[in-house]
Amino acid sequence: MTSTVDTFIYLQRDIEQSFQRLETSSFVDPNLLHHISCTIDDLEEIHRLLSTSNADEITTKSSSSVSFVKIPSADEREVFLRQNREKLDVFKRQTPINEDQQLRNQDEHLDTIHKSIVSLKNLSQNIHQEIDDHLRVLDTLGTEMIESQNRVENLHRKTKNFLLNSSDGVAGHTCLFSIAVLLFFLIIILILFV
Repeated sequence: MTSTVDTFIYLQRDIEQSFQRLETSSFVDPNLLHHISCTIDDLEEIHRLLSTSNADEITTKSSSSVSFVKIPSADEREVFLRQNREKLDVFKRQTPINEDQQLRNQDEHLDTIHKSIVSLKNLSQNIHQEIDDHLRVLDTLGTEMIESQNRVENLHRKTKNFLLNSSDGVAGHTCLFSIAVLLFFLIIILILFV
């Protein structure tokens, strides 16, 4: 009979812990509700067994035990069972609401994630387009720089050849001086008339 009382107390603690887990969790777990329901059924069966046995015999056996355990009376057991049945019914009624709310919350989070992904996609496409535009400009600029460098090298080579081919060094200098004076007057004319 002592083992029956111990079983009742063990199951009673199990139910209390299960309800604590339900109260602290963000949603109602249907498996946990089923576990509580089965445990309450077991407790009712043990309560019937304890109610049919002699209560004096139970108290004598348990008081002779080394560890003192408070044995709930028949009324306390009935109140405990009734309260936990009611508590279980409340959680069962909340289950669809909480599951629906959880699904709505998940849908909202998924919508937010979807919007963020679409925004990132558009941003990455814009960045890709900008990079392509800059690469085209850099390619064009690189080509023009190469062409300009080739022209400057050709002009330098021609000037060097002109100066080396002239027999008199003074003629080369005179030619360069006249080109410089001509360029100076062209720049002044451009500044004044433009």
